[in-house]
Amino acid sequence: LHTAYRRQRQMCIRDSGCGGNEEDGPDAKGAAVELETQAQAGDSAAQFNLGMMYYQGAESVEQDLMKAYAYLMAAAKDEEYKNMDPVKMALFDLKKTLSKEDQATAQKLADELATP
Repeated sequence: LHTAYRRQRQMCIRDSGCGGNEEDGPDAKGAAVELETQAQAGDSAAQFNLGMMYYQGAESVEQDLMKAYAYLMAAAKDEEYKNMDPVKMALFDLKKTLSKEDQATAQKLADELATP
């Protein structure tokens, strides 16, 4: 499990353009800010990438399981992401980890996100 998540994290960071220094692109925190704007606009790829960043934590982005759940649930509205193993595995883990109350709060955030 963790190896798959690490590989997905590397892809997330690479695809988001966060190389950790100015020559390679913005750091993870800068990428998260950019992804947040795209995710709020209903971009499923941004929702997925942001969800995985919050799920695992990435460089200067702290792990936030409620945000991870919210963004991954939003991304899962798109069939392409709903059926991806990293999404299914992360959501399975988050459902075991988060309380029902935290899941409900995160679901409200997911429902408020725009869809394409």
